[in-house]
Amino acid sequence: MSGLGDTDMNDNVENTRRPLWRRSIGFISGLGMLGVFCLIVFLAIGFIRFANLVNSMENDVNLAKADGIVVLTGGKNRISTAISLLQENKGSRLLISGVHPDAGRKSIARIANVNRDILDCCVDIDHLAMDTKGNASQTANWAAKNNFSKLIVVTSNYHMPRSLLELRTLMPKMQLIPHVVTSKNTDKKAWYSNPSRLKVLLSEYAKYIAASFRKDLDRVDKTLATYASADSS
Repeated sequence: MSGLGDTDMNDNVENTRRPLWRRSIGFISGLGMLGVFCLIVFLAIGFIRFANLVNSMENDVNLAKADGIVVLTGGKNRISTAISLLQENKGSRLLISGVHPDAGRKSIARIANVNRDILDCCVDIDHLAMDTKGNASQTANWAAKNNFSKLIVVTSNYHMPRSLLELRTLMPKMQLIPHVVTSKNTDKKAWYSNPSRLKVLLSEYAKYIAASFRKDLDRVDKTLATYASADSS
């Protein structure tokens, strides 16, 4: 009994002798590990919700007519889907945003398998956008030029959340109607067991988080700029 008591006492003395800065580092390290663990759990739950949201997206069978239609290039069948909506008179004009600089109306008509006349009549082509943020910027300029207040947004289902985020950032008053394009070969019920599908969703989720973070930083910058301007006046 006395031996155990002496050991405990020695441990307590050793802890007491340990420098405060070492104990502080240990405590901070513990908090850091807990924070990292909580962040991983938070991101994992967020990804599952994101994937389920994308997986459950469906188009309105009674799609309302809008002022215009915008399609963000980069996925199969996006352009042909948007042109079909235009032909159905769901919008007066169509913007194809993010077209390769070398691609003209002739090649677009061939790829989409449509008559060139409809492209000459009612389609505008944007060659400047290089990413989703650029798509949003070009769409905002196009919508303002045409005095549009209601747009149908066409893109792949996994790309839709980030597209709407970027568009709403630049056009907060614009009414946006999502119209998703889903691959016929995609097994909606098993995204978590499809490696290629899982890779796409993880990549898009990371981009969505980054876009959301950038949007929050921009909001903070604008708020600080407002306060700075008020103080200087």
